[in-house]
Amino acid sequence: MPKSAFLIDINPAVLRWARETAGRSVEEAAHKLGRSPKAVEDWEAGRKPPSWPDVRRLAAYYKRPAGALLLPEPPAEPDQPTDFRTHPGPRTGLSPKTRLAIRTARWLQGRAIELRQELKLPAEFQPARGDARRDPERLAANVRAALGIDLEQQRGWTTESAALQSWRNAVQQQGVLVFQFAVPTREVRGFSLYDPRLPVIALNQSDAVRARIFTLFHEYGHLLLGKPGICRPEETALTNGEAPNVETFCNRFAAAVLVPRAEAPRWGMVDVARTAEAKDRAFRELAQRYWVSKYVILGRLRAAGAVSDVAYGRISARWQGEAQKQTPRRGRPGGPRASQRSLQQRGKAFARLVADARRQGLVTTHDAMTYLGVKSLQDLRELESALNR
Repeated sequence: MPKSAFLIDINPAVLRWARETAGRSVEEAAHKLGRSPKAVEDWEAGRKPPSWPDVRRLAAYYKRPAGALLLPEPPAEPDQPTDFRTHPGPRTGLSPKTRLAIRTARWLQGRAIELRQELKLPAEFQPARGDARRDPERLAANVRAALGIDLEQQRGWTTESAALQSWRNAVQQQGVLVFQFAVPTREVRGFSLYDPRLPVIALNQSDAVRARIFTLFHEYGHLLLGKPGICRPEETALTNGEAPNVETFCNRFAAAVLVPRAEAPRWGMVDVARTAEAKDRAFRELAQRYWVSKYVILGRLRAAGAVSDVAYGRISARWQGEAQKQTPRRGRPGGPRASQRSLQQRGKAFARLVADARRQGLVTTHDAMTYLGVKSLQDLRELESALNR
C-alpha cells in the first residue's frame, strides 16, 4: 500500500453525517470514488476504515474540509429553513445544490457577524412590532418608507435588473445581507436565515429577475416576523387563502411593498370581460410599470375587489398552462468575471464588510479571497475597485 494510502481511524457516524447533510446516497458516493457501495457501507458501519485518499475525496465530494471528517462526533447543525407551505418543521428531500447553498449562506452569515463585531458595527435590522405583525398592508407601507424608494423612482428604472439591484441595495441598508445562489428552480425560489445581529435572504439566481424581486420581499416578510423560511416555486400561492398564515402574510406583504394599495385607482381596473389577449396586454403593461410579474398585479386587483376569486383562479390557471408550454430560455455562453460574479452572489454589503476588515488588518488577504469566492489577487483588487465606483 502506498504511504499516502494509510488507513484512517474515523468515527463512522461522522462519515454518515457528512454524506447525509450533503444530500448524497451511498451509491452516489461509491460511484464518485470508483468504489463499491459495500465499501462505503463498511466505512459508515465501522467494519473497515477508509484510506486517507478516500477521506480526502469524500470530503471534496461532500463539500467539507477534510478535517471535518476527522471530528470525534458529528457536529450539531441548525435545521434547514422551514417550509411554511407544507407542514411545520424542516423540509426534506432538498438537492445537494440547495443544501450546499443553505450551508454556504450560514457560513457567510457567521463570518459577516464576526467581522461586524470586530469592526464594532451596531446591529441595524429592526423586526416588525405590534399591530404591523398582523397587517401586511400597514407593515408594507412602513417598510416602503424606510427603504426610501418612492413610486416615481420605481417607475423610472429602465431594466428589471436595475430594479432588482436597487431593491437589493435598499434592503441591505436595513441591516440584511442578500445573497444569490444558482439552485434548481423546481425546488426553491429563495430562503431566509434569521439572526437578530445580521439576518440573511438568499435568492435563486437561476430564477426570473422579477420572481427574485418578489422573493426578496417575501423573505423580508419572514425576517420581519422572526420566522425564517424557504420559498417554493408556486406562483399560485401569491394570495391563496388556504395557505398557512405566515406564508399568506409574507406573500401579501411582498405584493403590497412592490405595488402599494393606493396605486389601484390609477389602473382604471382591468376589465375581466375583455378578450384574453387584451386582458393579458393590460396585465403586462401594469407589471412593466412596477417591475413585477403579472401574477402580482392579478393578486393586487383581487385584493382591491376588481377581480373575483373565480376570475383570479381562471386567469392564473390559464397563465400557468401557457407557461408550461413555453421552451425554457438557455443561458448565455461564458459568464461574468470572477469579481462581478462575487458581487452578484455575495452582494455589495458583504463585499464592503470584507474589504473594510482587510483594510484594517482584521482578516488576511487569503481569508478575504475565501470569503468573497475569488481565486486571485487581481480578482480581489477588481472587486474592491468596483465597490468604489
